[in-house]
Amino acid sequence: MLDMIVSSDRFYTFDGVPTMPHHFATSLILLLLPIFSTATSAADPLEGRYLYVASPGVRNYLEYGGHGLLVFDIDDGHRFVKRVPIGGLDGNGKPVNVKGVCASPITNLIHISTLRTMMCLDLVTEKLLWEKEYEGGCDRMSVTPDGKTIYL
Repeated sequence: MLDMIVSSDRFYTFDGVPTMPHHFATSLILLLLPIFSTATSAADPLEGRYLYVASPGVRNYLEYGGHGLLVFDIDDGHRFVKRVPIGGLDGNGKPVNVKGVCASPITNLIHISTLRTMMCLDLVTEKLLWEKEYEGGCDRMSVTPDGKTIYL
């Protein structure tokens, strides 16, 4: 169950209250996972609800979040927890903007697509498992409830 929805210009809670400013909302792609576990380190596991933000977003504004997977603790006022390094770099080492993000709490994997590639990260180990470039590029995707199939 999602606690938040995204429109093209603002984030809204289901009671209709805007939650983030326009410039921030249009620069990031968000995913909210209910009751999900991750860790700041292998020795410090966290339990709770986290907001995962893949950045840079569709406009490629690095000044509004930089590059990586940002993690926020929902139950602690959306406090910033950490930034997880991701792939998604062009031939010159510059980040390519994110197009889509989906995750499975069953597999603990998150998939992030850019204009050119799709990558898979393990949310427990925070390791990039793979990144693949697709002919014709990538866009948004979805994952089945069992986490076994991705539609790109």
